[in-house]
Amino acid sequence: MKANKDERVGNFTDRESGTYAGLMLSLHDYRDRLEVHTGFKLNRKPRELDCLMIDRLDDGEEMDNDIARFFRKHNIIELKNPAETLNIGVVWKAVSYAAQYISQNLKSNESADDVTVSIIRASKPRKSFRQMSDRGYRISNDYPGIYYIYDVADVRMQIVVTSELKGDEFAALKIQKNRIDEDDLRIFANQTKEIYLSEIDFVEMVLRYGIYDFAGLREMDKEAGEMDRKNQWREYLKEFFDEAEEKGREEGRKEGRKELQAQNNMLKKEIEQLKKELKKAKTAML
Repeated sequence: MKANKDERVGNFTDRESGTYAGLMLSLHDYRDRLEVHTGFKLNRKPRELDCLMIDRLDDGEEMDNDIARFFRKHNIIELKNPAETLNIGVVWKAVSYAAQYISQNLKSNESADDVTVSIIRASKPRKSFRQMSDRGYRISNDYPGIYYIYDVADVRMQIVVTSELKGDEFAALKIQKNRIDEDDLRIFANQTKEIYLSEIDFVEMVLRYGIYDFAGLREMDKEAGEMDRKNQWREYLKEFFDEAEEKGREEGRKEGRKELQAQNNMLKKEIEQLKKELKKAKTAML
């Protein structure tokens, strides 16, 4: 199998699966709030959104996450892998999806202002941004890796460049590129041990379809079989997860020592209190 060939994994190609899983992990703190649909059918014909996220809360409170702070009630997500072109055509395709979604799925008390479009890819589409500027679209880089696109019809749109994101919560997205930052990989490994154990399926998707494809690990041995490549991938990552596991054990030992010390301190206080009460009792008896 060629390294750049995409296969279908559920509703995504293998590369999109890694991006989707990374996005889910990056939005970990708001998973209960977001109702997620993949392969959302816009109508009876085979036209689907990569991902739709519906905010279950109606209070309008902004999420403290650079990707999600842009969200409203209905949030359309388009996932692009590095092999795909992100040009004006892709932007207008996303706008057409949003227009169709607005016309067919909103309630009577909802409007286009309740819908957003997010296009997510690893690298910055510099040529496309120049084309957008030439057409009069305004681009605002308000947060690292977050580009708001204005004046493209009446649709709220952002383009997320995952390689530029800042913040540990985005480690699962940031490691999905050809040159992995080892600090990001360590952060992801630590998060897997500390936070993401309840979402292990997404972790597996990131490792298998995100890092495995983007990191160039297949270049280690182009002639190697599938199992050999997977073994190489596991060996490549092993030190980071071993390190995270040891850190977790050490933190556990520290917490255990703190708890034991607290118990000892409490016991000492109780003994001192008993001594005082015993002394009072003896004095009363005299």
